[in-house]
Amino acid sequence: TQSTWGADGQRSGIGKLFLANGDKIEGQWRADRTEGWATLYLQSGDWFEGHWHNGLREGPGVWYYEAREQVYRGEWHLGVAKCGAIEDMPRKATNARSHFLPRAGVLEPEEVLEQTRRTLREQRRRIAAVTNDPYADELEEIPEEEELSQEGEADGAATYGDSLQHDIEEYIDVMEGATRKLDSTAPA
Repeated sequence: TQSTWGADGQRSGIGKLFLANGDKIEGQWRADRTEGWATLYLQSGDWFEGHWHNGLREGPGVWYYEAREQVYRGEWHLGVAKCGAIEDMPRKATNARSHFLPRAGVLEPEEVLEQTRRTLREQRRRIAAVTNDPYADELEEIPEEEELSQEGEADGAATYGDSLQHDIEEYIDVMEGATRKLDSTAPA
């Protein structure tokens, strides 16, 4: 590992992490986790560049599939791609490693993507508020209980509170998994 180490012995600031499998992460660190803008380089030649939070891809990013000569640009939440578009790289000339992507269209693609982004921002805000995450952006107040039940009833689905509880449980599960993964790759 090449990075700045804080007084508490944890990575902090700008640095690089060389993983045992040959992959590498370069970017910003806080509290021993990737935090902010960083790039993950896989030994396969593929790479991801984008925003990270608590060691997971979170927010906008681009995944470059070098062997397939394709790029995915989108939004991540809890380390999983949630919305975006995949396209062929300009240099792609044949179908040797992957098929050309068929041309498809959405009537209002920007509107669909923006709605999904708003939903993701709201999920992030809710999780950050409940978990007291000091690094989350734009924290707002948690809605009152009556607002929670009214919103859930209006959707005709599970209540807002149930959905929030599910998001928080998913966040905790993912963070515990990420912590175990970081612990297993930490230098001895």
